[in-house]
Amino acid sequence: MRRINQFIFSVLLCVFGAMAQAQGLAVEFSHRRSEGLLAHLIRTARTQELAAQYAAALAKAQRKRPFQLQGTFSLLPSTNVNRAPTAKTFSTLAGDFEINDGGDNRSGLGLSLGVGATYRRPISNAQTLQITGQIGRTHYDDEVLRYWSGQLGAEVIDRQRQRTFRYGTAISRTKYDAGSNGPSSRPDAWRYALTASQSQDFGALRQTVGGQVEYRNYVTQDARDGPFATVEIDWSMAIGGRGQFRWGLGIERHVPKLAYQRNLAISAQIGYGHKVTGSLRVGATLAATVRRYDTEFATLDFARADDVFEMGVFASDTRIRIAGAVPTLSCNYTDHGSNVALYATSYTDCSVRFSFSF
Repeated sequence: MRRINQFIFSVLLCVFGAMAQAQGLAVEFSHRRSEGLLAHLIRTARTQELAAQYAAALAKAQRKRPFQLQGTFSLLPSTNVNRAPTAKTFSTLAGDFEINDGGDNRSGLGLSLGVGATYRRPISNAQTLQITGQIGRTHYDDEVLRYWSGQLGAEVIDRQRQRTFRYGTAISRTKYDAGSNGPSSRPDAWRYALTASQSQDFGALRQTVGGQVEYRNYVTQDARDGPFATVEIDWSMAIGGRGQFRWGLGIERHVPKLAYQRNLAISAQIGYGHKVTGSLRVGATLAATVRRYDTEFATLDFARADDVFEMGVFASDTRIRIAGAVPTLSCNYTDHGSNVALYATSYTDCSVRFSFSF
């Protein structure tokens, strides 16, 4: 039943009445897939009355099965796992110093495994409280790069005709394995975040505005503690029935205790995805970020300035399944330019990701 394609869903929608068909899907087909369809029907309903009916059906389905389990597994090859700087020396007011690993890119393969659980409780037919817990493990040959991650979050999802609003809070933790340089070199951190977003349809155009405010508390690197905030606006539009074009802008502000690491960044990105066949989907993305720092960098007489350019591609084919999961292949090239030699680098990261849901 999980292999039933969207065309069959469309035919069934035409054959049965709107509510009868949607309720029938919840019984006959994958519960998760039917919930996704009901959420889509709420968003695209022709009238507010139909949207309310679909919302009632979705709330009923969530009350019947309030728990969901998720899992991910990823292979993570990279041309520069240690993020080695391009330069070999760092020129300062006090002289030139050799950069550890400078110019010595090391390729490698990482593994990432994650599991999570979600509890949904409808507050009303249109609103759902969603509580999610996740734990993950990322492993590389280099012990310094290995870490555990965990997150606990709660959000309210308000689904309406042509609009979806989300707001919530989350707490997360990263814990790195003990490296050869001792625990003080590990960027272990707690993060406490508030998030909100709203997506709105304007005919064929969908606009999403989102923001996040968080406080970062590093366990052994107190100078990096401080607030972080970001706001993003994105647009997406279907093209020709098979394509999806996306573009957006973002701004972020980071204010750690260490004055010369405080910065303001502006970013822009575009992307295009195309359904080549009934099963194969490919796409590409471009992004650029300009980041400027507040004060002169330590041992230098100028402030740090970074310019980051990224190019990515991705592909997935629903005919390829492993244990029911469709793998997604993606690769991203990053050119991280900086006027401080310690941070100028480049690398290509790839990922083969499998996502499971139960």
